[in-house]
This record gives sequence, C-alpha cells and structure tokens, in this order.
Amino acid sequence: MKKEDAISIFGSVTQLAGAMGISRQAIYMWPEIITGAVQDRVLGAAVRNDVSVPPIIISEIQKSKAT
Repeated sequence: MKKEDAISIFGSVTQLAGAMGISRQAIYMWPEIITGAVQDRVLGAAVRNDVSVPPIIISEIQKSKAT
C-alpha cells in the first residue's frame, strides 16, 4: 500500500493520525510504500472507526501479498 492510499482512506493526514493515535509527523516519515505492519495498523484503524476501504486498495494489498 502506498502512503497516499492510506491517507486517502481517511481523507487527510490529520484524520489518519487521529484514528491511529500517532502524530502527523510520524506519517510524514513513512516511506512511500508502507510496510505490512503499518498496512495492518491502517486497516485496523479503518475497521475500528467504521471507515470503508475502497475495493481498489484492498485489491492492491491482496496482489502484493500474493507475490
């Protein structure tokens, strides 16, 4: 998952940071392609906050895990 995909799920860096309980600065420090552990945290935050994840992002995650 790209960092921009994670941000787009929540609409802004501020909303993503709030949902994950981290600072905005921490998100800015992420690499452009985030690790599996961070992906899991982003998806977990989406589930906890009842935020829908676009199917295209789910598809991309599944493809990356299959390779």
